[in-house]
Amino acid sequence: MPLTAAFSFRLKDQILENTACVGVYDGERPTLTAATTGGKIFMFDPYARADEGQGDARPGARLRYLNINKKVTAVAAGALGAEGTDGRDILFVGTGTDVLAYDVLKNTDVFFRDAPEGASSLRCGAARVSRARASSDEPSEDPLLLVGGNCSLQGLDASGEEAFWTVASDVVAALGVFADGKIAVGTEDGGARVCAVAADGSERVAFEVKEADAVTHLVPATEKAPERYSIASDLRENETDTNLFAFASRDGAVGARDGANVAWREKRGASKRATCAVAFDLTGDGSNEIVFGFADGTMEVRRFRTGEVLFEDAFDAPLAAVVVARARHRGSGDLLACAADGEVRGYRAKGSGEGAVAPAAGFAAANDAEGKGADTASVTASGRAYGFDGADADEAPAAPSREAEKKKKPGLKLGSLLGLKKPTAESENRD
Repeated sequence: MPLTAAFSFRLKDQILENTACVGVYDGERPTLTAATTGGKIFMFDPYARADEGQGDARPGARLRYLNINKKVTAVAAGALGAEGTDGRDILFVGTGTDVLAYDVLKNTDVFFRDAPEGASSLRCGAARVSRARASSDEPSEDPLLLVGGNCSLQGLDASGEEAFWTVASDVVAALGVFADGKIAVGTEDGGARVCAVAADGSERVAFEVKEADAVTHLVPATEKAPERYSIASDLRENETDTNLFAFASRDGAVGARDGANVAWREKRGASKRATCAVAFDLTGDGSNEIVFGFADGTMEVRRFRTGEVLFEDAFDAPLAAVVVARARHRGSGDLLACAADGEVRGYRAKGSGEGAVAPAAGFAAANDAEGKGADTASVTASGRAYGFDGADADEAPAAPSREAEKKKKPGLKLGSLLGLKKPTAESENRD
């Protein structure tokens, strides 16, 4: 079923594959963050106002840059509770030699740590870590930054100190954290294992499987949401989904497993491999769907357990990232699909406001009652404040019609859709 964006805009920078995230750096507003060419990271804040100044950026600049001056291999954002951050998100940047934790609001480093094995994958989450191998105490589930490198996995706390270190079978290409704190690790040799670790590096492996090629994405069906988010409709607690996760491998395979058992699998070919994936409840039914972005520019929204395709969209360039943008205490958020050429489309979930997605199943009867066929379902602007389009509740832009989308010229700018001026860029060099 075709999927229509609630809003879209185009950035002038390329977005490198699997190096994008959304951070709430001021504690309130989501900022799209991604690595681009030239060893830089850009931060797009749709809420920037002319009377605001952030760091060294020109006041009101929606688009700012952070110079890393080396190839960026991974990007993540999350709140580890570092002193002086007041629960705000911190930006984490991984390169082939180090890991940087950066406070965007204050324009300062939180910590900088050498990573001899590199940082090929980063993930911020409440991982389940036992304090000792034979401890009788309950394991902790403190927020940690998980850093995957060359045959290594480590967890860093808010000050950058090592909470644990353990061996991986190859270069870590994918990381995930389940709702119960278990860690999912995917490696270049096709291995995928789910485990709990101890501070001394020992592991308790829940299950381990092998794919035919490098495991590039592991996405648990249920993840623990950060405490700062007040989700309007919390996901259902389903014990049968405790070990359910989606995966993708470099040879083009996508699928889902319930523990070690395959729930479904599909082979698309290496030229149409999955380049990004995220869990998001687009249908508003209380259970996450899995959203895949592919190298051929296709995006698919599937049911986690069956693989049924509910919605799909197509881009002119490969998908670089699919991420969820949530503002603090502002509902379930927006799904952002980011193409490698800088095009970004946003989708709203059913239940986030007026005019939401009507799913292929479960809500079809409601569509028919309104005189709409199931094939007319789309995501439309909800009018909810703090959607990622940056509009206020009374000024939310209308979603473009399907006919308008067909007529839309390539390179349509943000201003023509949202009534905004062209974003301006200002370089922000880290001291």
